[in-house]
Amino acid sequence: LESTLFSPSLDPTCVAFSHEPDEKDNDSHKKFTTLFSVSARVSGPSGPRILVQHSGHCVTGGIWTCRKCLHNSNCKHVEAARTKLRQMEILPDTLAEDDEEPKNTYQAPTDYADIMAEKQKLDERSISRLPIGPPAWARTGVADDATSGPYSYVRPLPRHFRLDHATAYCRCGADIDSDVDNTTLSCKVFDVGGAFEAQIDVRPCATCKRNAGPDLGNLGVFNLNNTTLVTHALFNKYDASFLNSETTFHAFYTATQAEYATYMSELPFMGDDLFRTAYFSFVQLQSCGDSFRCDKCGDHPDVVIADGVTVAFQRRKRTSKLRPPNYVTSSSPRHNKVKPPKVGQGLQLVQDRDLRLKALGMITWRLRGGSSNGEAQDMTVDADQLPAKGRKKTKKKSTAAYDDDALQDIAERLGEVNTTLGELFTAYVIPAAPDGLSHSIENWLELLLQVCRMEVCATIY
Repeated sequence: LESTLFSPSLDPTCVAFSHEPDEKDNDSHKKFTTLFSVSARVSGPSGPRILVQHSGHCVTGGIWTCRKCLHNSNCKHVEAARTKLRQMEILPDTLAEDDEEPKNTYQAPTDYADIMAEKQKLDERSISRLPIGPPAWARTGVADDATSGPYSYVRPLPRHFRLDHATAYCRCGADIDSDVDNTTLSCKVFDVGGAFEAQIDVRPCATCKRNAGPDLGNLGVFNLNNTTLVTHALFNKYDASFLNSETTFHAFYTATQAEYATYMSELPFMGDDLFRTAYFSFVQLQSCGDSFRCDKCGDHPDVVIADGVTVAFQRRKRTSKLRPPNYVTSSSPRHNKVKPPKVGQGLQLVQDRDLRLKALGMITWRLRGGSSNGEAQDMTVDADQLPAKGRKKTKKKSTAAYDDDALQDIAERLGEVNTTLGELFTAYVIPAAPDGLSHSIENWLELLLQVCRMEVCATIY
């Protein structure tokens, strides 16, 4: 399906990147799950991309889900994905009458956690939706200027924000009727030196009964919900503080409160929860690139080794919307190839303690210039490589040398645990390096040392 699923365009409006059958479906007509990447703007300049999912037997039936818009019946991202699926001709447009399935069904969440997750997504969705360019100090050069767009800073700010129909947007994602009259609401504008009240033009949304409002990105203002407006300069000030002094949210919030009082602001600073919500909604629209890439795998490697993350929060810091990064809902991605450890099974890749310690000793011995010709070399195994029960403050030192048979035996035993691990051990530990270790070989040996240590908590399947 490669020629059908992927467009040759560099930034197509809609791309289908997955089309898999449902293994649990036993009907005569196989149900398929198709995933689409749809441009958030659908028409016009490219912007952020939205994930759209279809699960069903035909194009006109099944369940359509847009990760951005909750109102699927009016979602332009779903319509673009449905058109793409029909053009691909990999599913029938409709089924026979006796095999008919519900059309465009929306699967409402039932669990409390899922309901709260859906509500959270809606609360954190902003009226502003156009890409926001980073400030000058965060840009890397001319190439970044071309992809990130301009940075807007307008002063003085108006006291009345007008509604432009071209940029009018509702948080539900529905199209706005241009025939509906505008209304004016009061709003609060939070800037670097203080906050003030202003007026904003809005237009009622016929889909969700909320109000659509202006984007205001051209003024350097972020419109969260037509009530709370925050300048880009305030968010960029927090970015600069965090990058240079690792300022936390609470510390910046407290400092800004004091700054507002110092400058005799008309209004006090917003609450800390509201500031967090506004900030994370803002950074979703920022086009910030990076130079992180692998020379062999490119910008998006299939496997990434990451450091640990926080899995719990202090009780006094827990808010109603705070969730750990491992929080799971029904919409969370499923990785069927990742298996949890069995009951009573350790988390080390090499379960055999004797084999693990011998392999660590040989790798350390090779790192320190050992050779397989029988010459005695000093071998030191750090105490953190030993089990917790036998761990000591000192290091265990001994004099040992390994011949080819002993090294080959350990390589074969490691290969029984994991084929790749055995091959790496054979390639970088067994051969002697008469002229000393090169930088690349030393890096491989360091990696083997980390993989065999007890601290490694991932199991390779």
